[in-house]
Amino acid sequence: METMRLSRLIEARCRAEPQATAFVQDGRRWSNQAFAESVDQAAAWLRSRGIGRGDAVALWLLNSPQWISLLLALARLGARAIPINTRYRSDEVAYLLGASGARLLITHGQHPRLDALGILAHVTPAAAPGLQEVAVLETPADPAPACAWPLRAFGAGAMPPGHEPDGSDPDDVVILFSTSGTTKAPKLVMHTQATLIGHARRCAAVLGLDRPDAVLLAMLPMCGVFGLNSVLAALAGRAVVVIQDVFDAPQAVALMQGERVTHAFGSDEMFRRLAQGAAGPRPFPHARYFGFGAFTSSFGPFARECVERGMPLHGLYGSSEVQALFSAQPGSLPIEERLLGGGRPMAAAQTDLRVRDTQTGALLPEGMPGELEIRSPGNFVG
Repeated sequence: METMRLSRLIEARCRAEPQATAFVQDGRRWSNQAFAESVDQAAAWLRSRGIGRGDAVALWLLNSPQWISLLLALARLGARAIPINTRYRSDEVAYLLGASGARLLITHGQHPRLDALGILAHVTPAAAPGLQEVAVLETPADPAPACAWPLRAFGAGAMPPGHEPDGSDPDDVVILFSTSGTTKAPKLVMHTQATLIGHARRCAAVLGLDRPDAVLLAMLPMCGVFGLNSVLAALAGRAVVVIQDVFDAPQAVALMQGERVTHAFGSDEMFRRLAQGAAGPRPFPHARYFGFGAFTSSFGPFARECVERGMPLHGLYGSSEVQALFSAQPGSLPIEERLLGGGRPMAAAQTDLRVRDTQTGALLPEGMPGELEIRSPGNFVG
């Protein structure tokens, strides 16, 4: 199980190419070594705040390399990350903080795209009794919105970082994704380091993120399984990750062309906007694999036009429970089939699928509708 720790993703990259680029955002390039040092620094600061095995830390952040370095740092300490959607407001934030038992919240002190402290001003201590303090990445505006918890500057007061051996247990829960489900309040879906890293490695191999010169555009929110799984797969495959803090179609088009992006994952609407904003018959000449989740019923005809313009679209399936990129349509299929949701599981040889009649409980033959049951090594643990 030594290799099933998230820290091994960046350590392997550092051994192979310490100065190679790991992340790109807003014109800044993070080398593998610089990113590894940011993980060390985050772990040192978290430890200075008393965070250890089993503690829950909420991450309410826009996309950045720091988001991933915090996840890896928490994993090294045996702690749990609680991602909070940046579109959530006070009621949803309060629910997740309370349900997860988060001790610490890390968020933005001020950011034009997220007024976290303004929203947090409407959350009471009674709603999140386990929360002890809030750490902010930027200095809050003066005067800062009222906050019921002490505010700390993230990174301030930590001991000098040192690279300590990772003694975490790969089978410990490392992240709790929130999912709406179909009944009552959101659920918290638990995954371990082992399920995350195993799935990331399979995705990298199947989707070609381990091929030379692979570059991922990370345009999905990292707080969700779709966005995070694709980034971890790129890390596992040693691909460069180009990050948008939030999706912006014109900027994404420019990044795809300027950074020679080969891979991207998103919703059907995101790819529609990319295609509409890109000029020319083949706007993305470096593209190798674009995976999309179908959330609208009108994308089919437009998707075929995208394929004709050289956009290698593939239908996908996934969920918080079995992870995003659980399955994908192979490129060898005819276009009409390749654009459907579903596909071949990443862990095909280790995956069992069946369909059950929701009325009688009987198993159904292939092609019949019912309740889908999945057993796979990437399944959630609770």
